[in-house]
Amino acid sequence: MENSKKVTQFISKSVKGLHQTLFNEIIALTEENLIWIPNKKANPIGFIFLHFIRTEDNLVNGIEGKPPIWNSTRFREDVPDFGRSDKFSIEAIKYLAQIPLKKVLLYGNQVTNNTDLFLATLDDLRLETRPDTDGRQRTIETIFRAFILAHGWWHIGEIKYIKGLQGINNN
Repeated sequence: MENSKKVTQFISKSVKGLHQTLFNEIIALTEENLIWIPNKKANPIGFIFLHFIRTEDNLVNGIEGKPPIWNSTRFREDVPDFGRSDKFSIEAIKYLAQIPLKKVLLYGNQVTNNTDLFLATLDDLRLETRPDTDGRQRTIETIFRAFILAHGWWHIGEIKYIKGLQGINNN
């Protein structure tokens, strides 16, 4: 009996919608928009975008047992290693938010294309496997549902809010 792909197809379509919305939210922003910080406890849009894309990169390549694209491309060569993105200093956040949008989008496109290719290889049975990406033994389904889809939409909400604070129209 052939394995079903109904859930996998739903996840794939949902991830594509997330990616399209995320990129549409930042594509027309200026450097000033990307680095603007509303207060000292908030992150700039440029950092939020890069944080999410790096998370997706780490998770999908972790499932596959491969190094992140961030580590294996020339993109990272001129960017200092600041460690884990949830432990960054304000200086690191400001630095990363200033990476030119063209360069960040190139990296983001590589990550999202890799995710699309990975999702095309899945069937619903494999979604229940537990790759040991970080010792937590989460299923592939949980990684995509909670750490890519929910996490991504949360950050899109933050981006929209920060754009609104800057007076930028949120379509």
